[in-house]
Parts: sequence; C-alpha cells; structure tokens
Amino acid sequence: VNELDVLSRVLTVVPRWLGGDNYLAFDCVRAALDVKHPDYNRNLVKPHTLALLWISHGEICSKRNPRDGVIKWGSYKEAENLIPLIREKEPDEHGQQQLCRVLGAIGQFRCEYFGRTGWETGAPLLAEAVEIASRVSPDQERKWRRVCRKLNISLPKS
Repeated sequence: VNELDVLSRVLTVVPRWLGGDNYLAFDCVRAALDVKHPDYNRNLVKPHTLALLWISHGEICSKRNPRDGVIKWGSYKEAENLIPLIREKEPDEHGQQQLCRVLGAIGQFRCEYFGRTGWETGAPLLAEAVEIASRVSPDQERKWRRVCRKLNISLPKS
C-alpha cells in the first residue's frame, strides 16, 4: 500500500509529457484502498498512509472532473476522519511529519473549496500544520506558510 501511495503521488504530480498519468494514478489509489483485496490488512497500513491516499483520491477526481465536488469532499472527509488515529498511533517524528501534511492538505482544501465558511475549520488546520512542521519539518513549514500567505491567513512569525 505504501508503494502504491508513493507511485500514485508521482503519477499525479509529474506532467504528462514526463510520464504522469492521472488515470493510472487513480487505479493505484483504488487498488491501495481496496479493502476486498485478499492481501489487504488495514491493521498493517499506517493511518497517515490511508489519509494521504484519500487526499490523492480527491485531487485526482478533481483533475479528472473538476465539477464533481461531492467525490472530492468525500475523499477529504475520509482523510479527515483518520486524523485522531494518526495522532494516537503515530506520535513519533515521522508520524508528526505526515500529520502536518494531512492537516495542511485538508486545511487548504477547506479554505479553497468552501471559501469563507471553510476558513472557520480550514485555517486552524493550516495553523496547526505550520506549528507541528516548525518542530519536525522545515520544508513543510515553508510550504504551509506559503499556502497561508496565499490564502491571507495570518500566522505568528517563526
């Protein structure tokens, strides 16, 4: 599942002329999330991996059909539901790095997709992503601070 997560991310982000392929990325995500597969064992998959797969699912659905907000929202909601599990089961530094990725992505989605009403829940998630990243991941901190500036979300200075 971890390998499919990484592969789907690469296929989603890389331009088509360099080998990116949203349809293949979508197939990877679907395969990774397929709970009916005989080799699937949810207990072996880290919660942050599942959350990032759901976020990828939402991004890919958005690229394939930008008007289908219901699927995108459902994907991000699935990822958001995993936040308490990530906090509980992955308190180490790597888990915290992944938590700030999940919080930031969901916070950004809420602010961009729902506009002003999304800020009530999205801005605090982004602020928390920045706060966690300031302790465990300088590159993630820079990324989420840039997103906050773009969205006009004020944060304390680092």
